[in-house]
Amino acid sequence: MNQNLLTQLLEDLNLTTLETKIYELLVVRGPTPAGEIARRIGSHRRNVYDAIDRLVNKGFLAYIKENNLKYFQIQNPTKILEQLKQKQSDWEQIIPQIEENMKLWQDKKETLFYRGKSGIKQLFLEMINFEGEVLIEATSKDPDSIIKFFFPKYKKTRDDNKVKTRMIFDKNTPKEVISKLKILKHTKIKLIENFNNGVVSQNIYGNNVATVLWLDEEPSVVLVRGKENADFHRQKFELLWNMKIK
Repeated sequence: MNQNLLTQLLEDLNLTTLETKIYELLVVRGPTPAGEIARRIGSHRRNVYDAIDRLVNKGFLAYIKENNLKYFQIQNPTKILEQLKQKQSDWEQIIPQIEENMKLWQDKKETLFYRGKSGIKQLFLEMINFEGEVLIEATSKDPDSIIKFFFPKYKKTRDDNKVKTRMIFDKNTPKEVISKLKILKHTKIKLIENFNNGVVSQNIYGNNVATVLWLDEEPSVVLVRGKENADFHRQKFELLWNMKIK
């Protein structure tokens, strides 16, 4: 079984780290009492019990009773898929109404804030569906170290969508970071001395400028929508890109 893929799918379903560990344990072990789950996970018993209750309420776990002792086990995964399909159907019905409302206030909404790994993923998914060139003033921080398991899928979709990208890095960026990006299709990279060795990057696409703070525990994004602002940053990027390197 592809363990990394299972972990990614569970995280995408908004399971906590503890809930994910419990589910993965029960995939392997089958029906198990709560006390033994807590012991094998190595977390405080009360926290494990609360997480098990949440998983039962969400439809991920069920239990059977033997000699008045509850043994918890995973639900048939097809039930989860059925729930997701139903949610998708419900969203498809409500999306046109939401989009109509968005038209009323979207022009007034110029700055968006995203916090956490889900916010980073949301930004990158928006970029790979953008029909145009993406410009990145990159950091030397390796995104794979923060949003693990996401980038292989992102890179494939990005290549499939033929998203053209130009990226500027600090010349001292670790070689392993650059080497991973050089194999990407439709991508050009430039290295500049003393450019950016911090943890902040800037992504420019269309009328959007996203400033990303790549912190290990809690990354964040400030997304500013507006043509004038994007044009200014795009012009600055072009000056850097066309700068002659000695």
